[in-house]
Amino acid sequence: MAGCQRYAAYLSARRETRYIKMMTTWLNGRCWEESYYIHPESDLGREIAQRDAEERKKARRRHEVEHEGAYKLFLENLMDEWLQEPGVAEEWEARAKDTLERRRRMGMAGAIRMAEEALTDPVKRQESMRTWVKEQRQESIPTFWEWDAQHNPAGFEVKA
Repeated sequence: MAGCQRYAAYLSARRETRYIKMMTTWLNGRCWEESYYIHPESDLGREIAQRDAEERKKARRRHEVEHEGAYKLFLENLMDEWLQEPGVAEEWEARAKDTLERRRRMGMAGAIRMAEEALTDPVKRQESMRTWVKEQRQESIPTFWEWDAQHNPAGFEVKA
């Protein structure tokens, strides 16, 4: 049975559909004893490796698309956690007020209005705080693949 499985895997790797041994030929020739080895440096070996790499790349991309919503939700929740930490809002507000004062001293009319809105408009305030926290914690934000390996229950697995 192991020899039969090796032969099937060999045919699958070669994507052979024309030259498949008849069962009687395979049995009479004791073909189960053959290794059906494809040398990785042969043309066929390189072709198979390239095909496998392309299939893995496509599988990774499909996985990424399938789970990008969960990753974005994870990032939103992470951001919410960071915004709830003690002192974060106060530190942001102090920096925002410093920025506003600097812009006033420099006479930057448009930038002054934006800084004032960030301090007074609740929506702009939230956006500004999120942007600031994200910049402060950039190194702590996991990439998609780090998140996938550490937090995703349906993490990507490379099939052997």
